[in-house]
Amino acid sequence: MRANVFFKTYIRQSWRSLLLALLVGVAAFAFVARAVEYIVVRDEIARIEGFYRSIGFLQHPDWIPATMGEAVEIIAQSPYLHFYETGPAVQGVLPEGMLNADYFMSGTIAFFDSYGVQHTYDHRGTTYFYATVTRLGADIRVDVENVITGHPQVIRNGSNMPIVPPEDAPEMSLEIGQMYFFRALSTLEGTFMRPNGRQPMYIQPLNYTRAAVDGPIWYLPAAQTAGMAWLADEVELLNINHRGLSLTGAQDVSAMPRFQAAANDHLLVEGRLPDLQDHLEANPVIAIHADLAIEHGLELGDSLALTLRNTLNTRFHGILHHLQQPDWQELSTEVVEFTLVGFFRESARWGPVGTIYRSMAYIPQSVLPEGFGDNTMLYLGNYSFVLDSPRNEAAFMAEVREPLQALGFNIVIFPTTAQNFFDAADPILQSAAINVVIFAVVSVMIIALAVFIYLRQNKRNIAIYRALGGPVKTTAAKNLFVLTVFWLPIIVLGALAGRFFALFQANRNLSPALMDYTTEIASMPLTWLAIIGGGFVLLVLLATVAGIWQTARRPVLEMLQEGKARK
Repeated sequence: MRANVFFKTYIRQSWRSLLLALLVGVAAFAFVARAVEYIVVRDEIARIEGFYRSIGFLQHPDWIPATMGEAVEIIAQSPYLHFYETGPAVQGVLPEGMLNADYFMSGTIAFFDSYGVQHTYDHRGTTYFYATVTRLGADIRVDVENVITGHPQVIRNGSNMPIVPPEDAPEMSLEIGQMYFFRALSTLEGTFMRPNGRQPMYIQPLNYTRAAVDGPIWYLPAAQTAGMAWLADEVELLNINHRGLSLTGAQDVSAMPRFQAAANDHLLVEGRLPDLQDHLEANPVIAIHADLAIEHGLELGDSLALTLRNTLNTRFHGILHHLQQPDWQELSTEVVEFTLVGFFRESARWGPVGTIYRSMAYIPQSVLPEGFGDNTMLYLGNYSFVLDSPRNEAAFMAEVREPLQALGFNIVIFPTTAQNFFDAADPILQSAAINVVIFAVVSVMIIALAVFIYLRQNKRNIAIYRALGGPVKTTAAKNLFVLTVFWLPIIVLGALAGRFFALFQANRNLSPALMDYTTEIASMPLTWLAIIGGGFVLLVLLATVAGIWQTARRPVLEMLQEGKARK
């Protein structure tokens, strides 16, 4: 293999060669530094901007507007929409023996059947239990022997409590010392803080779901309850409701209106809420009420297996009602194991609402099995939307306000301080972009100058090599090899130095302007450095190859004469 004369020549010109290599290294430093700075600033601003979300909802005089579907479609067609929520809900049943902590409500909630008749959900405070009669007369009292289903805040084994028959019920033929099976409802005398076992229990029919058809059965002797299928079904339904949670699925629970600080509705007290990333990755995570977690000793990171039931509409806190869902035993179910990621509470502004929020929970919508939640009723309370950027809020409102108002809707978007952030961040990004353009041009000029100087210094050597029979390709390859060996390490060092300098500069520039928005230190993966540095090396190679090839192809005599003329 012949020696590379150009390599030896470059080494002999040590000082000039070193200065030339340093010139290329400076170009690499400048280009990489400004490119990295721009990428870091751009990514940091985009990341922080993601915390500012234009979250909106609709208002209407009717809770379930007849034109709700039309309003949703108007918003869905907007190019500024990121996504919207319809809040599909299903029932999630806790494991056997684990109750939902929802045992008292100040007031009632109800639904209307297909005949327009109102029915109340009265599972709270209701229980099935065996008890021995200890007193008869105006004040009937019993000793609770065995609670089949019921919250411990309402009834416990060993309690001695009064029971109150309905006014329209026939006289109850009870005997002191005998054990009977009852279904009863406790009102907790208006407070869920009253000690256990002291509140009266109001007797309900054992055949609660069939009483209107078959006539009420107010109690049964304990010995007669075995083998009664209808009674087992009644007990199972109530037990499921005692363990039921209302699971609301959302693409981004953290963007739901009820969890926004301005709404003062639901408050996150620990952990986090399921977010859009959880939805996209179908992560089985869940946020539950803090009091439910406390009651069962649950902590963040714990697993919670729930039996999902595809109910008609469980927006009323996971409750099954036999009139609303008479085929509840035939509904599809699927067990899903969730990981607890957050605990929430209701805001104090709601006042004494009882325990109704304790049976509410929130999960990523994508975790719901196929077809589950499809029957959830669409109304004002479960619809919301998120825009792609607060920058487009004004354009979005101008687009949809009039057609929505024509349907009787008012559109509300939660206020943010996004504009303050934009005012601080945009000038920084613009400045970084201008720097990239300027230093890119300067770097190209430096590279062209370095290649020009190298070729000018070695033109005579190239001419002599060509005169001695060296092919054009070999001449170009040997010169390219020289520059690669001596320039590439300097370029790598310059690029690394540029990256570190750019990160330092980016953090220094971002911190004062954006200190109210982030405490994180800006960084950039080495992958980006490889891409930017690789691009610079490619630029150098292209310039070098073009210059060397053009020089090597020139007539030998012409190059020798130019060298002689300079002398």
